[in-house]
Amino acid sequence: MVGVAKSTACKSCKRRRIKCDQRWPTCGQCRRKLLKCPGPTSLLKFVHEGGGSGQAPSASQLELSTGPEPSSSRSQLLDSRVTDHRGRYLSRVDGNAGYRKMKLVSMPQNMTSLEHQAGARLVNSLEGDPSLLRLFNFLQYMPSRLAHSSCLRDVAILFCSTHSALRRGGSPTTDVSIMRDYGRALRTLRQKLEEAKDLELETLASVALLSRAESVFNPNWTPFNRAHAEAVASFIVKLGHPKPDDVFHMDILFQSIEDLLFHSLSKTQTHVFNQPAWRQTITDATLRFFPPELRPHGHDMISIFYEYLRKTPKLLTKVYKIHQTPFNPDMQELAAYISAALARDFVRAKSALRLLFEKALNIGQFEKAYDANFFLGEYYQVKNARFGESITLFKSLIVGIARIRYDLSNLYSYPTPSALYDEYRDACEDLWMFIPLRIELYDAFAFGALTILAPSYEASENHERDYLNDLLHDQYRYSTRLPKDRASLEVAMIMRAKAMSGRLPPAFQHV
Repeated sequence: MVGVAKSTACKSCKRRRIKCDQRWPTCGQCRRKLLKCPGPTSLLKFVHEGGGSGQAPSASQLELSTGPEPSSSRSQLLDSRVTDHRGRYLSRVDGNAGYRKMKLVSMPQNMTSLEHQAGARLVNSLEGDPSLLRLFNFLQYMPSRLAHSSCLRDVAILFCSTHSALRRGGSPTTDVSIMRDYGRALRTLRQKLEEAKDLELETLASVALLSRAESVFNPNWTPFNRAHAEAVASFIVKLGHPKPDDVFHMDILFQSIEDLLFHSLSKTQTHVFNQPAWRQTITDATLRFFPPELRPHGHDMISIFYEYLRKTPKLLTKVYKIHQTPFNPDMQELAAYISAALARDFVRAKSALRLLFEKALNIGQFEKAYDANFFLGEYYQVKNARFGESITLFKSLIVGIARIRYDLSNLYSYPTPSALYDEYRDACEDLWMFIPLRIELYDAFAFGALTILAPSYEASENHERDYLNDLLHDQYRYSTRLPKDRASLEVAMIMRAKAMSGRLPPAFQHV
């Protein structure tokens, strides 16, 4: 019957009419009987969503192109939805019939059981949690690449394992490093890095995915790892600039931006954001997630954002020196110069954001929602999640600029501190309007979801502070993210806020 998934039990269990536990490469029943397990009989089958002729789709209707052909002769694993030759999803095929969901037909003869398992688990994870594609767009192109990348295959299995544990409400004490899948993924990745003569994009994808898996259930994992960021940045540069139409490469680059950001903070000169060609490539990779009609308006915003990434290390170091010796004449002169420059940049940033935001509102990308349970009473619903994420990052930058201006005005009383605090507070409220989006985006693999709130934390009052504390406590329930008791949590957030605005040594100086 069309629309009913076929069993993936092995043929031996089917023949004996017993339940198969489907633990490949050898199921439990075959293991107990000392039989050679033939493996799963099918991975996926088509689910017809249309009104239905009941006819099987033609080969031309089901052209699946999710990336370059594998270098090996083994058949490709199929993607979970039908695409055209450019990898775009087709919503309708052959009139009223739609084959958007797909469960594949039969297991390719030369496909190993482990690759088959990885493809099946990845497709099931994507179908079970559609929000994953909002976080990791490149996952949709991975099934076709598992057949010729053992490290990507094993990391995909680990990713699915940790994601499943997270969905089940896994214990914060779980350590991913003792998982069998983690050991296997790490071994194959290390082997690939040691033996590879040429760098491969799949290997960089494995590194990005492994970091996401580690970030959930590894108590010893830290996102601010200088050696890791250095390695990722070096890997990206050696692979070279992606072609504009290589969506898989562009998305891997976008997924690696967090490491590139930290690399830029830990280096004063030699990093990709100081190189115009790479800065343009990263800008293009970011703008890919903007609606097409907003890309011309978004270019200025993204340019200002990456410009500040180049400035941030030196800026925070100088601001910290000012706070250390505020009455030094040289520091007073430096503070006046920085205040004037930040005032100009604050106007530039607000102007760029206003133009983009107005256009986004006009085309329905943002819509206000009213909720009495939300501490502001209202927030923005976002149509395009990745675009909304970029907006929140830029708003966080504006909050940071506003906070530094206010702090310097407190030291030297120019201009009126109260007026600058009002600007800071308004910027914080603008950022808080997107808190529900941050929660939605990072419901899975959530580290970093609310880090951008740190510069705005000090602006919260009474019930706002209570709401943020509850939110932070819930979101950071894994590993050693933040203290559990409220008093220690507040101290930790304020310390982060001070480090991110130059009142304490910047984090990149002591990592």
